[in-house]
Amino acid sequence: MTAALIKWLPDGKAGQMLAIGLTLAAPALFWSICIQPSMGFYAERESRLTDQAAVLAHMQTIADALPALHRIAKTAKTDRTTNAASALISGDTDAIAAANLQNAVQDLAAGSGVLPSSVEVLPATQRGAFRRIGLQIETTATWPTLVGLLKAMDDSALGLVVDDLSLHALTGAAKGNGIDASHPALDASFMVFAFRAGTDTSDRALARSAAVMTNQAN
Repeated sequence: MTAALIKWLPDGKAGQMLAIGLTLAAPALFWSICIQPSMGFYAERESRLTDQAAVLAHMQTIADALPALHRIAKTAKTDRTTNAASALISGDTDAIAAANLQNAVQDLAAGSGVLPSSVEVLPATQRGAFRRIGLQIETTATWPTLVGLLKAMDDSALGLVVDDLSLHALTGAAKGNGIDASHPALDASFMVFAFRAGTDTSDRALARSAAVMTNQAN
């Protein structure tokens, strides 16, 4: 069979060209069958290793940042708790809280140049887990002075709420609180509310406890 195949092979220049072609085709065939697939396999493997290394580096970065993130979260939680607590009026009973609110409002009024003409304690009401403590304020002042007081209340850390604001212009010769010819007087009436933690039940229990202690002392 080999002799028959050789017999059919061209000779002369054509045979030489065929031999050269076969010689060149053999390495190309070997490259396409063996070398190229191997190179593709190694390139793909190297790409996977690179991706895995990038993922590991990213995870390590996150792991290194976790302690700092925990500290930030803990600090933020503490700040929120502190801010929420400072927004409540202090006092174990409605009466004590109302007295503290009255002192706070009078301090804000004095700092704003306002002298209240009347301060009345309003009945406390339950609002969820909190007691709403209120005051009815009446004063005579100029508009700029009154705005200064309202802004001071709004900026207060106690979380004060102003409601039912009523204003009436005065034509009489009222004096004080910055009133003059260029700043006419206004009769102002409004409510101020603050909140304390607790319930009416806890107030009654505290009152009963105080009464028992008083009776025992007597």
